[in-house]
Amino acid sequence: MGINLVLATESIVTEASNRLVGTFRAVPILELASVCINLTLILVFLSVVSARQVCCVLGAFVFGRTIWPGALWPLGTEELLMVRKFRASGDTGIQVCRNSDLQEPLLLEEEAGCLKRPLELNDIPLLAPKDRSKTNYKVLNSNWEKLKAENPLKQPSLAWAILKSFWKEAALNAIFAGLNTLVSYVGPYLISYFVDYLGGKATFPHEGYILAGVFFSAKLVETLTTRQWYLGVDILGMHVRSALTAMVYRKGLKLSSSARQSHTSGEVVNYMAVDVQRVGDYSWYLHDIWMLPLQIILALAILYKNVGIASVATLVATIVSIVATVPVARVQEDYQDKLMAAKDDRMRKTSECLRNMRILKLQAWEDRYRVKLEEMRGVEFKYLRKALYSQAFITFIFWSSPIFVSAVTFGTCILLGGQLTAGSTKVSLDRIAGFLLEEELQEDATISIPRGISNVAIEIKNGDFCWDQSSPIPTLSSIQIKVEKGMRVAVCGVVGAGKSSFLSCILGEIPKISGEVRICGSAAYVPQSAWIQSGNIEENILFGSPMDKEYILTALATKTVVFVTHQVEFLPAADLILVLKEGRIIQAGKYDDLLQAGTDFSTLVSAHHEAIEAMDFCNQAFEDTDKNDALEGPSNNIACMAKEVQEGVSSSDQKAIKEKKKAKRSRRKQLVQEEERERGRVLQIASSWWMAWANPQTKGDKPRTSSMVLIGVYMALAFGSSWFIFVRAVLVATFGLAAAQKLFLKMLRTVFRSPMSFFDSTPAGRILNRVSIDQSVIDLDIPFRLGGFASTTIQLIGIVAVMTQVTWQILLLVIPMAIACLWMQKYYMASSRELVRIVSIQKSPVIHNFAESIAGAATIRGFGQEKRFMKKNLYLLDCFARPFFCSLAAIEWLCLRMELLSTFVFAFCMVLLVSFPHGTIDPSMAGLAVTYGLNMNARLSRWILSFCKLENKIISIERIHQYCQIPSEAPTLIEDSRPPSSWPENGTIELIDLKVRYKESLPVVLHGVSCIFPGGKKIGIVGRTGSGKSTLIQALFRLIEPAGGRIIIDSIDISTIGLHDLRNRLSIIPQDPTLFEGTIRGNLDPLEEHSDQEIWEALDKSQLGDVVRQKELKLDTPVLENGDNWSVGQRQLVSLGRALLKQARILVLDEATASVDSATDNLIQKIIRTEFKNCTVCTIAHRIPTVIDSDLVLVLSDGRVAEFDTPARLLEDKSSMFLKLVSEYSSRSNGIPDL
Repeated sequence: MGINLVLATESIVTEASNRLVGTFRAVPILELASVCINLTLILVFLSVVSARQVCCVLGAFVFGRTIWPGALWPLGTEELLMVRKFRASGDTGIQVCRNSDLQEPLLLEEEAGCLKRPLELNDIPLLAPKDRSKTNYKVLNSNWEKLKAENPLKQPSLAWAILKSFWKEAALNAIFAGLNTLVSYVGPYLISYFVDYLGGKATFPHEGYILAGVFFSAKLVETLTTRQWYLGVDILGMHVRSALTAMVYRKGLKLSSSARQSHTSGEVVNYMAVDVQRVGDYSWYLHDIWMLPLQIILALAILYKNVGIASVATLVATIVSIVATVPVARVQEDYQDKLMAAKDDRMRKTSECLRNMRILKLQAWEDRYRVKLEEMRGVEFKYLRKALYSQAFITFIFWSSPIFVSAVTFGTCILLGGQLTAGSTKVSLDRIAGFLLEEELQEDATISIPRGISNVAIEIKNGDFCWDQSSPIPTLSSIQIKVEKGMRVAVCGVVGAGKSSFLSCILGEIPKISGEVRICGSAAYVPQSAWIQSGNIEENILFGSPMDKEYILTALATKTVVFVTHQVEFLPAADLILVLKEGRIIQAGKYDDLLQAGTDFSTLVSAHHEAIEAMDFCNQAFEDTDKNDALEGPSNNIACMAKEVQEGVSSSDQKAIKEKKKAKRSRRKQLVQEEERERGRVLQIASSWWMAWANPQTKGDKPRTSSMVLIGVYMALAFGSSWFIFVRAVLVATFGLAAAQKLFLKMLRTVFRSPMSFFDSTPAGRILNRVSIDQSVIDLDIPFRLGGFASTTIQLIGIVAVMTQVTWQILLLVIPMAIACLWMQKYYMASSRELVRIVSIQKSPVIHNFAESIAGAATIRGFGQEKRFMKKNLYLLDCFARPFFCSLAAIEWLCLRMELLSTFVFAFCMVLLVSFPHGTIDPSMAGLAVTYGLNMNARLSRWILSFCKLENKIISIERIHQYCQIPSEAPTLIEDSRPPSSWPENGTIELIDLKVRYKESLPVVLHGVSCIFPGGKKIGIVGRTGSGKSTLIQALFRLIEPAGGRIIIDSIDISTIGLHDLRNRLSIIPQDPTLFEGTIRGNLDPLEEHSDQEIWEALDKSQLGDVVRQKELKLDTPVLENGDNWSVGQRQLVSLGRALLKQARILVLDEATASVDSATDNLIQKIIRTEFKNCTVCTIAHRIPTVIDSDLVLVLSDGRVAEFDTPARLLEDKSSMFLKLVSEYSSRSNGIPDL
């Protein structure tokens, strides 16, 4: 608002003073030519010396500091060499670069090499210690913790913690901002004196030249302080973002289980990707609190000097303009709250879908979940539309307020004789602060004892633990156990007995209600659901430890091992066995002792032995087998490699721009829109010109029109301008929303139709980057940048037009200046595009590592690797900050040169006006030219900056457009090749010379597999790890298209029908049971094809009916993200329920019972034999009892069919590979395996 008042003041001062002066005549051409030549020589000299040296000298001798230290010094005088020392604070890092010190070498290298190669991260210097994430994180985190400790009962202010941490940087920026504000009012204050001089009222000799010199000096100081101020707030924002991101990351690693359930991974990513960005951007508006009163006071003082008591009306109009934004700002803040909540929901569901895309495609559910995301986007879009329209109204008030203030001031005189960002920033601050205050894991949950002090490795005394601390029933109760060093402890029990919770209490993951847990030494954790980092196998295995082969071979030899298992065959090797039931240890002891005691443990073992008895007939065959036969080694794993999607582009893609334009209905309406954007600026300039023309030139002159006509026309032009500004803002919001929505929907549909290989090779964080940060840029940033660019263009043209009308000779300098500006802009963009590309590339690893670490937080904590991952996060933040810092420096490099050029053009105009003989110039127009000339440097730099930033922001459109062009998998439906509704009737599967590879550049994984699975038979598929079992199933569901051969089901080649026609007719129970956030009903029947009665029948058959009936909401019982409130075994039973509902003729079990105990495994097998007795069942299993009763067994080895026959015949063959697998399993079950 203060800036608006400055604009109004300049206009008011000029128009009020224009009443005193005379007419305009031409100046002798030789004198004009002399002035032009002199100023041209000055500009040539400055271009040779470089603006950087000028700024450095001025900074060192005028301000006592280095304004722009340089790397290239063409002048070698002692003075310059002395000044150069001001910048030497170190030889490494960027601490020497307050401004664009390091950017020009980057620009020169890029330009000199004629773009021989793009910039890379290694070309960019390291950050100085004060700019690194670790430094800023430590400062902010320390102040945050102090505020929390000062008053534990009161919520601390995150804003205050930020201010305390970075007050020195803010204070330095305040000095530049204050000085900038003061010198920006020199021009409006001196305009009246300058106009008086042009009117022949000189008060001392050479007054005109002195005034021109003061104008020039003030504009030069304003330029220098502006650039320092802007760079300072950018760097401050970078520091705040780095520190807050590190704090949010650290908090994500330490969240308690209850807090983790209330903040999904999508929400946490949003805190980092969106909210932290907004808080950092608020550094631009930090000084408005104190600058606004200062600006108002200065402006009113100048107004009072020129218009007298009418300035009171100005004050009233200003207050009205400010107050008018308050209710709209509150409404927009409410919309921001709802918009961010809707964005969180969409991001959470998007993240969930990306993680589980394989199961969505296997079940043919991707369209249903895509529609859910579109519905969530619809809710988000509703609040986005309201937020943008309210912002459009505030933009209207912001740009109309100078006009309103001017109109009120002139009207009163004759009768007598922002940009909003605080609301969204407050929302983001509150969200981040709320997350940082969430409950963390109990620090005293476990007591760590240094290794070697005690022989007791684990001891729990009277332990009660509960995931939900508000629940009256603990998850684990009365836990009493002592584990000696080196013991092997087995924890067993039925599904839901609390086995995984028992491990969590040892690791300190589950909240402790009472008791004591002591751990001697460090711990390692192997979760039931494996968490694998992006990277290579060695990094995942070593997990931050150095490679030591001898150590690895004996790593577990002397360690205490606590393992949760359903594999009863491992129990004889345990030194201690714990049997859990309903959260209590009901039995503890050695294998033989527990077996003799009977009860629950013997029941578990008996259930296992019943399964083993089905294989007893193979024991004799095993005894006759040559004991010296060597077992086949495991086959090689096939590494499924794929190149990453390109992260950035080096120039603006015309297709991306066309996508933005397609949302507009016709070229005609595009022209109307652009024209209406520009009319607001045209009419603003026209209103100023009208006042300058219509006012009397001196007190004795007769007015050219009456006062009422004068103010009437002025107000009509002014409010006409306001109207078009409003129309422009609304059109920008409307068409921007339409284009953003179209791009989002196209990207979403393309991504969901992408082949599975895309998701296997593309980190989820990279996709989330597109749908969060890039989409936010298109939603909120690009539309208003387009509008702002059009507005600034018209302003600049208007300024040049007004100045040219007064002194057409200014074109002699404006044209070369425009050419120089365009050359520098092209020079800048060559490296700027590359820097923005690197920034985008380095942003994705930050988000991916963030999301990945949150998902594996329990594993990270279990290994005690929090510090290492925190260090990695800080490193990634610095890798992002390095090119980001350089991009800021590049912008300042360009803007400073633009503003200096425009300042010299303004000085040239002032010298021309002073050089004209008195009485030869129309003072009204001369005053108007000076008024607009005062803003020329700011408008020119804003125009160039808007253009460059707009081109850089369009990269977000290009990145989304890339994802709109991803090749799609096969059609979901092929109307000309639809299978019969009853297909498949028999379920016969025929594999004919099937060859599969994951990528054209990779070797074949399945080598000509040929066999027939008869309809209605039970087929067991076995083989060692990497033999091709899962690949065969993926080919059956067409997640991978065959490289050769065919798969025929009931006489239909599956490659000739649509994917949904195929996948809807097949059922699968996957290895990793997956539950989606929602309800039990939604997880069983997401397509809403079945009645409640059918769902209950499926639950009863899968043995979950009683469990669900005990829940208060029954079928609407909530399921948290990843199904965290259900055990792994229960999740697998839900997967069985899905298959029961689907009732397909072909059922595939992919290691489906690996996560359940033997009794549950037997139960599942019994259900399958009963409910799927007429179906073809293909079972992949490592548990031999699971497939021993199959009709046929397929043995794969290295992607080839090794054996395919009935189990009995294979066991009769002493050379059979299947016999060897059975023998190994039997030895583990009956012997004592080496743990």
